[in-house]
Amino acid sequence: MGETSVAPLSVGLYVEGFRPLNRLSSLWSSAAKIGCDFISVDVFAWAAPVEEHMKSLKLSNFISDSVLPLETLCNSVVLRVLIPDAHYDMHTKYLSDDLLRLRTDRVTSLGDALTGQVEHCKLFCLSQTRPAVMLPYAPSEYIFRYAEKIVSFVPNHPDSGHEIITLGSHSSEEFWIHMPLTGVGVGEDRNFEQAFEWWNSLKASVNSSSTVGLCLEIPEDLPAEAHVLERWLVEPVRCLIIPLHIFCTDSNGLPVLSDAHTEVIRRFLRLYKMTILLRGGGLIENEQMPDITSYKAHLISIYEKGVAQYGIPIQPSIFPPLDTVSVNLQNESYSAFEVDHRKYSDYENAVRQFIRYRQSAEDVPEVFVAAVVGCGRGPLVTAVLNAARDCYAKVRVYALEKNPIAIAALKENVTSIWQGLDVNIVMTDMREWEAPESCDMLLSEMLGSFGDNELCPEMLRGAERFLKADGVCIPASYTSYLAPVSIPRIYEYLSDEDEDETEGVRQTVYGYTVDSSRLLSDAERVFDFHHPSALPGWYGCNIW
Repeated sequence: MGETSVAPLSVGLYVEGFRPLNRLSSLWSSAAKIGCDFISVDVFAWAAPVEEHMKSLKLSNFISDSVLPLETLCNSVVLRVLIPDAHYDMHTKYLSDDLLRLRTDRVTSLGDALTGQVEHCKLFCLSQTRPAVMLPYAPSEYIFRYAEKIVSFVPNHPDSGHEIITLGSHSSEEFWIHMPLTGVGVGEDRNFEQAFEWWNSLKASVNSSSTVGLCLEIPEDLPAEAHVLERWLVEPVRCLIIPLHIFCTDSNGLPVLSDAHTEVIRRFLRLYKMTILLRGGGLIENEQMPDITSYKAHLISIYEKGVAQYGIPIQPSIFPPLDTVSVNLQNESYSAFEVDHRKYSDYENAVRQFIRYRQSAEDVPEVFVAAVVGCGRGPLVTAVLNAARDCYAKVRVYALEKNPIAIAALKENVTSIWQGLDVNIVMTDMREWEAPESCDMLLSEMLGSFGDNELCPEMLRGAERFLKADGVCIPASYTSYLAPVSIPRIYEYLSDEDEDETEGVRQTVYGYTVDSSRLLSDAERVFDFHHPSALPGWYGCNIW
């Protein structure tokens, strides 16, 4: 089996300053040479005066070989919208007085700056792809104006100029809301709650649309309160802005992040499709591009260490409970189960403990008999065989499975990894099987999750008749727990569905694949399930 490829981390550059559109090509060329995967640029320098020429403007006038190919622009540029009174305290202190004055004058002179720039962003669209648009955290009166622009945003088709693409769940449009991680203000005056409530209000105004995400700026001084980070981690964060000045220098002269910053970045990089924008200080000209190669290498190192420890970040999704009784699983489902090597190691240890326990008694079976019910493609069978080998014990395994897809894999195992061992494949429902002999062990991994236990208690209760009086079930007991969690991204998913379908989903028990969730209180025990074991002193293996 080949190694799993690591999804690349996309690292871009936050380019400060105002440029005419015809300088975008040289800007991107310079950025690409220093290792940038994308760049973020101000759009309002192109958008004024918008009111006069917008109606007759042809997209081809803007997109040409002398500017930047449209496909490159859509995939490599994030368009930044600037408006008066927006909270730019995160980076204005790094601008020169002249640049800050120019920014203020230009934004103010645009009149309705928001409308003009957003209308201009509609010009850049290829099929159903366009650059992400970054909107700044602004005064509260902008919340509903933002929502209006987001909901009504319809890019022009590059060929016809007609509005044919609808914003919504099935297009690739995205708005990034540029927010400070710790809120607005300086030092102790920063107000995280105010920033978070602002974001919640905007999110509610667009019905938690999946087209709207967060672009969080990481500060030099991280919040002392753990809840600040925990609350952002369950939101749809698309990008992190990391100022270059928060990097330290190691003994080799290379940029590194502090341990605290590394931990924060590592946690965000576990989210699905996370990107990073590096931001220098002040105006960036083509010939003055900061070399981000070493910065990018350090961030990729953090990302790859996280992948090695936790796996590639997964796309959040909801899915119906497994119905393994009436529906046969596909190989993809079995592959997902079999990734959990720790689980099979625990089962193997439990079997090993049981065999050694019985070997210490006087009535040691000549051959241990094990029934593995609902065995799938056989990982539990392998665990039983390995444990018996370690204990120098003979074992006979009955592998029960009703799924023809899994049966094919079991038969292949008999002629390969189980060749010469006493493994008997039985294609049947465990509730209907008449065992040819009583079993010392009954094993199953039909545990599932809360509300999705694959009918494990009911199925095993029917199979317990296989056991000898001193036989054991593995697991012998298991417990369901219940805890409230916050996963705002699930509403992002639900908002993409039709209203009638969404209401049905809200009333149904679903499983949820998460990249991040927030536990609101301790878990409470709800159900305990026990399966018989008459051995004094033997407590089985609890797998929760």
